Amino acid sequence: MIANTRKSTPIIMISAVTYLIIGCHSPSKPEPDSDEKRSNMHVVRVAIDDPFWSPKLSRWQTVTVNDVFDKFEGKYTPEGTSLEKDFKIMGGTRNAFLNFDLVAQGKRGIGKHHGPPWYDGLIYETIRGTSDLLAQKRDSVLEARIDGYVDRIAAAQASEKDGYINTYTQLMEPGHRWGFNGGFLRWQHEVYNAGMLVEAGVHYYKATGKTKLLTVATKFANLMYNELGPAPKKNVVPAHSGPEEALIKLYQLYRSEPDLKKKVDIAVNEKNILTWPPSGLRIAESTRASRCGDSGEMKNRKSGSVK
Repeated sequence: MIANTRKSTPIIMISAVTYLIIGCHSPSKPEPDSDEKRSNMHVVRVAIDDPFWSPKLSRWQTVTVNDVFDKFEGKYTPEGTSLEKDFKIMGGTRNAFLNFDLVAQGKRGIGKHHGPPWYDGLIYETIRGTSDLLAQKRDSVLEARIDGYVDRIAAAQASEKDGYINTYTQLMEPGHRWGFNGGFLRWQHEVYNAGMLVEAGVHYYKATGKTKLLTVATKFANLMYNELGPAPKKNVVPAHSGPEEALIKLYQLYRSEPDLKKKVDIAVNEKNILTWPPSGLRIAESTRASRCGDSGEMKNRKSGSVK
């Protein structure tokens, strides 16, 4: 059975637990970079060899991660009202990766999307959590699986000249980018999904040295800088803290590794990354209802269904 809400994805818990473990096993030797002294030690700098945690990390990497990816590919038995309803409508299970394929094919506004709007973000979070496990122990088979997903994500982004990617909006509400023109930003989850894409790109690069997903993430971050902010840009405030933290990580990555800019297939100005969301920016009360919607609008939307 696949989880029906984004908070119940197992890999998110794994990533959090891994983070806690690492916090307890960080080496005591100080680092020369002052920024790193003030930040958490990244998993690539830590080795875990513990009779309690090591077997669990191995099981998460060999069993749990693949099970989560399998479910995102639609390999599960639908149980529960929402999943059973989708199964009847589609004649099959949700395959979240098909959303990227449909977008890559140029499909827009087709009224069909596998899963709720935040499925993109859950896939990115799974890649991010898996990256932290790969940082502890490289696995060529698992990396090859993720690389295949990255190719599909990059192909979807390439179908938009400006680098925009949010499969729910593209397939269901292409005229409502960022919740404008009658859209509902918090439902569409564009900013959340964007932040989790950045998280995945940064963590997968740090674990493997591969830059394709990082390039996708950076291109989307550039788009956010170009489109979002004070007038005349679009006044968009993130409804989730994840994107803000992710953009700081992206900034820190390029600042600490300036030569990395030459390896990604996109222009990089890390200072721009920190200019959105601008400090103190707030949505005016007069536009809050139309921009964010209300409980009545939420009830009218089909939560997680494929039409």
